[in-house]
Amino acid sequence: MALAALKVTPSTTSNAEDARNSTTRVLQLDEVSSTDKAKALYRRSLANSRLQEGEDAEKDLVEALIIAPGDEAVRRELDKVRQKKKEKREKQKKAYKGLFS
Repeated sequence: MALAALKVTPSTTSNAEDARNSTTRVLQLDEVSSTDKAKALYRRSLANSRLQEGEDAEKDLVEALIIAPGDEAVRRELDKVRQKKKEKREKQKKAYKGLFS
């Protein structure tokens, strides 16, 4: 369900929230394999990214990478999230620099 919610076009906040809720429920199950847990964390990070929750997305991706260190999709998404975070910081830095100059 989470994958379907993330693939729906046009992407909506409601779909991202559905995906985040579905993956969170999966992660609460005791019988989830490590592979499925890594997938759920990855999908929840995608949902969090769409919801502009970069910190939560990064946290999930780091945890997924610990579980599945060879997963290139997780690594690429983590790089994207970190790049967005860096760009946001730079933008804020420029904005504040103008205020105090």
